[in-house]
Amino acid sequence: MSQLTRRAALQLAAAFAAANAAPAAAVSPEEAAALLDGPAEFDPGLGRLGPSRGTDFDDPLTRLDEAALSLWCVSWMAGDRAGAAYEGLRRALVVPRRSCSACHGNGRLWGGSPFRGHDDGTNGETCARCGGRGTLPTPAPALGFAADRP
Repeated sequence: MSQLTRRAALQLAAAFAAANAAPAAAVSPEEAAALLDGPAEFDPGLGRLGPSRGTDFDDPLTRLDEAALSLWCVSWMAGDRAGAAYEGLRRALVVPRRSCSACHGNGRLWGGSPFRGHDDGTNGETCARCGGRGTLPTPAPALGFAADRP
């Protein structure tokens, strides 16, 4: 697949504009003024829109536009797939953790409470339940009823 440069894209745009330019003297100035003063109706003309015209995929700019959109879509999907794979790898390598319910993830207690409002400057202590880490390992999944678990 060849790389499309800015110069090539501009050359394609210029070629497209030159091929589809209106003739310079399509109507006289008087006819143009009369057409401009006429009612503004939307009438694309027979066969200009819809399936009767067929596909316009032969135009270089249309192909360029479709290629750019396709590249964007493919890049998005590839990034999504890579992100999902990295998340799966991360979850496989990281030990699941949960916040310590005794200290609320602080790793410290103040007067036996996880809230600093109970701190008088002398009653701070390391949480005995989590050892000051603030997190505990998540227990392995177990089959059975909640009453069967410790």
